[in-house]
Amino acid sequence: MKKTPIVFKALVLGVGLFASCASKPGVGDGQIAKSVSEADFNPADFSDVLEKTWELIEVKSDSGVAIIERQDMQDMYTVRFAEGRLSGKAAPNVYNAPYTQGNSHDISFGHIVSTKMALLQEPEYLKEQEYFSYLAKTTRWEVRGGQLILIASSESGGIVLVFNAVENVD
Repeated sequence: MKKTPIVFKALVLGVGLFASCASKPGVGDGQIAKSVSEADFNPADFSDVLEKTWELIEVKSDSGVAIIERQDMQDMYTVRFAEGRLSGKAAPNVYNAPYTQGNSHDISFGHIVSTKMALLQEPEYLKEQEYFSYLAKTTRWEVRGGQLILIASSESGGIVLVFNAVENVD
């Protein structure tokens, strides 16, 4: 019986360990960065979203590029979930709609109705009807780092609406 040199055994063992590490998700395939960025993801249940007023602070593409930032919206858009209805303020009108939760973080909104108050100056960056369109196309919700994220589809890809919770002034 021929003996295999120790160096050869060590080499085979080392290759095996390297291959097993490289095949695990999160090691060497870009997943580490993803895991770190998802550390803020809170698999919250919807009760964490309910009965709070959320103020829109950013609209971005699904690739993360900001389309509209807070300073461009002047605190004009809010959302609130309570008793099976979505409601809020949308430059300067108030609106509401029913919502339906699906599996996991799926969500959809019914027909949105709003008041028809006159606006002296329409927001330049996000028109009220654009905001309503994004809400109507929303399919998912998440809570990340204390922010409510609504994800909508659009003709040019996904749109992400980012909201911060605000103190209620009821």
